Amino acid sequence: VSSCEDVNFENLLNARKEKLGLDEPDKTINRKKQLDNSLGIEVSRSIETIYTPEQSLANVKKILSSIKDDRLYSAIAYYIIRDFAFYESGLCKSLKNHFDTYKVYKDFYLKTKNKALDPIYENENNLNFFYKNSSSARKRLLLAIQSKKRLLEKEQFLLKNLKIFTNYI
Repeated sequence: VSSCEDVNFENLLNARKEKLGLDEPDKTINRKKQLDNSLGIEVSRSIETIYTPEQSLANVKKILSSIKDDRLYSAIAYYIIRDFAFYESGLCKSLKNHFDTYKVYKDFYLKTKNKALDPIYENENNLNFFYKNSSSARKRLLLAIQSKKRLLEKEQFLLKNLKIFTNYI
């Protein structure tokens, strides 16, 4: 959770751009509509979270093999890091929300168990309710942590295995 402190999409994207020395795609390439939004969408679809790192790699390689203008390679590299920044930003928001929810339920569970609440709330039903919900929130929190870890591993896999990044790493 601490890795998600003060995280937002712009900061994540800028950090990746700086680390790899990438800029936004050159719009002058767009004269013949080679760099339209559909390329960005195609790249996004090729690396969606439903794909394994290997499947994403194969998907991106298919896109790269269909490109005739070498100047578009840096655009594809940019779209990849932009999407990973977007995914990480969303996962961090989710992770923080799951953590906050877990803390609330756990706190109420402990207060109920230790009889620190108004006696009207200190009953077995509430104790079970807060226990069950804190356990569920904890599971969702752990899944969010695993998802973030898998996302970052997938990004590193693509950075390492795509030739379009060899100039930048």
